[in-house]
Amino acid sequence: MRIKTKNKKPLWKIEKDFISYAVPVIQDGRLLEADSFLQHAETTRYEHCVAVAYHSLMLAEKLQIPCDKKSLVTGALLHDYFFYDWHESDITHMYHGFTHPKAALKNALCDFDLNPLEQNIILRHMFPVTPIPPSNIEGLIICFTDKLCGLAETLHINKTPLPDCADIWNAIKTDSETPAN
Repeated sequence: MRIKTKNKKPLWKIEKDFISYAVPVIQDGRLLEADSFLQHAETTRYEHCVAVAYHSLMLAEKLQIPCDKKSLVTGALLHDYFFYDWHESDITHMYHGFTHPKAALKNALCDFDLNPLEQNIILRHMFPVTPIPPSNIEGLIICFTDKLCGLAETLHINKTPLPDCADIWNAIKTDSETPAN
C-alpha cells in the first residue's frame, strides 16, 4: 500500500532549485580549489560539499521539512571551506575534527556575506564531535547528511558524489567554469 502525500515537488524542480542555489556560491568563491584536496577516501572536498548540499536539499524536500533552502545549500557547500590537507602528518591537524569548522567559517566570511543561519550551519556541522549542536533545523539536516555522505565516501558505497545526477554535476561544473560577461 502506497501512502499518498500531497504537494511533493517533482525531482526535476528540486534539481533546478539546487542548481540555482549552488552555482552562485561555486562561482563567487574558492570552492573549486577544494577539488584538489581529498576529503574521504577518493572523494575530493569539493565533491563532498556538493554531495552534502544536494542530499541535504533532497532530504528537506522529500520529508517536507520547512526550512530556508537557499541557506541550507549555501551552508552545506561551505561547511568544509578550508584549504589544507588534513590527512598530512602535521601537529596542527591533530585536532582537525574539532577545529576545522572555525577555519571554514573564517574563510567563508572572507569570501561571502553570510547570514547568521549560514554561519551557524558552518560552525556547528561537526556535532556531536563538537559539543554544541546547531541552533536550527537546517544545521541538523546538514549534520546528519554530512555524516551519511562521509560514511558512504569512506566505505566506497557511492561511486560519484551525486548518484544518478550527472546532469546536475555537469551543470555545476559547466556554469562555474564559464567566465562571467
